[in-house]
Amino acid sequence: MSNLQNGLALFQSGEYSQSFDMLLPLAEEGNAEAQSVIGCIYELGLGKDIDMNKAIYWYEKSAAQDHIIALNNLANIFMYLYREGLIDTNKAVNLYRKAAELGMAPSQYMIGKIYLEGIGLDVNETEAVKWLKLASANDFEPAKTMLSSILSSSA
Repeated sequence: MSNLQNGLALFQSGEYSQSFDMLLPLAEEGNAEAQSVIGCIYELGLGKDIDMNKAIYWYEKSAAQDHIIALNNLANIFMYLYREGLIDTNKAVNLYRKAAELGMAPSQYMIGKIYLEGIGLDVNETEAVKWLKLASANDFEPAKTMLSSILSSSA
């Protein structure tokens, strides 16, 4: 197994410190998967202290390579910062949209929700339904529930 595979296996088995030690050199070399996992370790404090600045740093590196999990996780952080009144929604919406276009169901759901609720964008039920249908087709249960609610209320 490669160092990447070993590092990911350690992460999956909850050996976060060992995973970090194995993946950090790969992340520093530009491996998007390793960068995303390092971002997650810092975001959630898995074997390391929570450090949102480092999480954002590594997610941005990975997202720049169109890593869909990093795009989604970074968008989640930016959406939280928006809700706290610290930034506008542009960064979050753009990242969600990019991940959604690449097929990430949770991001498709979030774009649908953003259009439905008018979070930083004008309310657009047609766009909301479009994105929720995509997320539903990807078997994302919250999207199925929201879509069902929209369609039953407009019937």
